[in-house]
Amino acid sequence: MGKRVVIVVSHIGSGGAQRAAYRLARELRKRGHDANVWGLYRKQDPEEDIEQVSALLDDESPGGFGYMRLAWRCFRELRKTRPDTVVSFLPLANVVGQTAALLSGVKHRIVSHRVLTRTYSSPMRWLDWLSANTGVYTHAVAVSDAVRQSVPAWPGGYRQNMQVIYNGIDWRPSGLSAEQARDVFGLPQKARLLLAVGRMAPQKNYPFLLRAAAGLPDLHLVIAGDGELRPDIEALATELDMVSRLHILGHLPPSRLPDLYRACNAFALSSLFEGQSNALLEAMYEGMLIFASDIPEQVETLVGSDGEKAGILLPTDNPQAWIDAFQSTLDDQSKKAHYQQAARQRAEAFSLERMTDAYEAIIDPALAG
Repeated sequence: MGKRVVIVVSHIGSGGAQRAAYRLARELRKRGHDANVWGLYRKQDPEEDIEQVSALLDDESPGGFGYMRLAWRCFRELRKTRPDTVVSFLPLANVVGQTAALLSGVKHRIVSHRVLTRTYSSPMRWLDWLSANTGVYTHAVAVSDAVRQSVPAWPGGYRQNMQVIYNGIDWRPSGLSAEQARDVFGLPQKARLLLAVGRMAPQKNYPFLLRAAAGLPDLHLVIAGDGELRPDIEALATELDMVSRLHILGHLPPSRLPDLYRACNAFALSSLFEGQSNALLEAMYEGMLIFASDIPEQVETLVGSDGEKAGILLPTDNPQAWIDAFQSTLDDQSKKAHYQQAARQRAEAFSLERMTDAYEAIIDPALAG
């Protein structure tokens, strides 16, 4: 018998955590569960046609007393809906959503940590600690072991009992050739294109990546993303004489990304931190040559249990190392083929079916008991 499941996210939008929540809800519905996604507020509408997604507050930001309104509305709606379980993604949803679930009588409350806890605000870290240590959460999940390890070793074995459930990708490859895909995005046909996907925020370390790309005179950098650092990146491109070799496409809906992966020669993720990058998983499914920062979150994704690397891991403070890696690999067809095949094989560990299986294994046995 299917279960009634509510997945609460901090806000409705198109970020990686939201996309994972939408995918999980869709797959749970396919398996006979009544699964809905609630955003505490609506930062932006989803860019896909997604069923059973709603916002408790139709504002771009709660502001002021908005957090109290969010908590009250969440409690009220949970009392009305009476789900069997609540799953929450992201810090605000974890604290507000699961507290409301506890007070409304929901017995099974699964919290999913999606980002390193050191990136939380100080008040949110304290509230998360309080929730974890007072029984607000009945089950705890982390999107990667690096995220799990970022949780302080609180008394009671909270971190030790946390289960790692990786993101799962429902991959639909592009039907275009590389040449056709380049035409779609207006990218030069003969250039070597290095792709980066993600918002222009300090986390993604784009100024560093731009300096590294500038080290090869014929390498072009394509960025699918937008954000507060865009003016700084454009100014740096002028300083580095990279204007003609930098292609900023702005934010693209998820449905267009497979064509962009197909258009480019290699993928780069220079992030200073991640939870687990959906863009990295998509590049792996596409079988791209991958250059990634050697932070624990990326190592965990790209290196299998046998030590085989599905990409080239590089330090975040040494642009010359990236330049050398670009130079030694982009034109070496044997190396490229090796890493491309390794990426495709490693991607199989991150299927949507595996992710759904893992969440369902928590939901069903607990509810049956």
